[in-house]
Amino acid sequence: VWGSLAETWARTVASDPSLVELMSIAADRARAISDRAPAARRASAAIALATGNAGRAADLLTECGEPASLAGTRGSTVDLGCAVMLAEVQGNEDALATLDERLAGVLPIRLALARVHEAEGRYGDATALLRKLTAAWPNEPEPWRVLFRASVAIGDWKTARQAGEKLSALAPHLLVERARLGAIHLKVRRDGGKALAELEAVIAHEGFSRHPDRIQVFSDAAAAAIDLGRLEQALAFADQGLAEVGTHPVPSLQKARALQLQGRSTEAEKVLRGMEPGNLSGHALAQYHLGAARIYVDAGRERLAETELTSASEADPGWGMVLVESARNRLMVGNRDAAMQLLEQLAFMDLTQDRARAPLSALWLPEPDWRALQKQIDRELVGDARFANRGVV
Repeated sequence: VWGSLAETWARTVASDPSLVELMSIAADRARAISDRAPAARRASAAIALATGNAGRAADLLTECGEPASLAGTRGSTVDLGCAVMLAEVQGNEDALATLDERLAGVLPIRLALARVHEAEGRYGDATALLRKLTAAWPNEPEPWRVLFRASVAIGDWKTARQAGEKLSALAPHLLVERARLGAIHLKVRRDGGKALAELEAVIAHEGFSRHPDRIQVFSDAAAAAIDLGRLEQALAFADQGLAEVGTHPVPSLQKARALQLQGRSTEAEKVLRGMEPGNLSGHALAQYHLGAARIYVDAGRERLAETELTSASEADPGWGMVLVESARNRLMVGNRDAAMQLLEQLAFMDLTQDRARAPLSALWLPEPDWRALQKQIDRELVGDARFANRGVV
């Protein structure tokens, strides 16, 4: 009984490591009563897997689950549950395929096979199998969960969104996946309304205090609120994120953006000046500097904007959005020649490729206001005799 209880807990709350201690109590009691009982070993192995200790799991399962391919055959003493778990831990696709063929489509076996495909990076095989599983067991959360994860890995955002929404309805306690779904709504689909609704539900959930990255959730919620024009709400979310750690570049930038949009440029600048984005790198770091540059451009702080744009270019060389903002900065101060040179460079770049670069980056910024930029170009450059024959405007 203790083994079955511990195994059930381990499988249902594996996504919540904070409950491992409770699972372990039941598993330890089961193994104290009968160390070799398959249920006790499965429970302890499941707990080991939930905490990332695959080696320990394999050691526990070897006695009751090897050779895995013999499980389910006449006269075999190999425990089927142990065998399936051991085969998955070992990445033994042949054993799982044999068990699947022998037992005609048992869900735990097929799920284990899909997870092996996923672990090996064979996302096409994984998603093909998972589509069959979600069709056959539409009310089971785990196939949707693995399909969501695999679809995110290959950038199949339509499938990821559909799987994430189904998973959110079936298992609202899976907050990591729900927060990722909110990020997809915001950063991929540019739907601030759906993003904020999902993220607010995550934050309001009783289990949110155990979420492994609350700062990111608060930051994404702030960005979604800004996207909807809910600036006071955005400030509240950003402050909640900062309350988690004191200082952090991601919620800090979202706070500065909200302040700037409220016309509180001095306060926005104070937030930026007090922040060093030392824990960001690559494209995320470039996004931070670009976001800061936009704030300085809108505030008319040309030199501060240029410093941030230089840092953005160094963090992610060749990123076209940096040239866009640099051109806007030049136009704001009347430097038409420099703006024209930047726009000429942009004419040979495919800015749509930027949308596919790190789509779920920690720091999200909206695209430039293209309509406003076009008006600015029309006002400053179109009709200027110096640029009329250069083939760009």
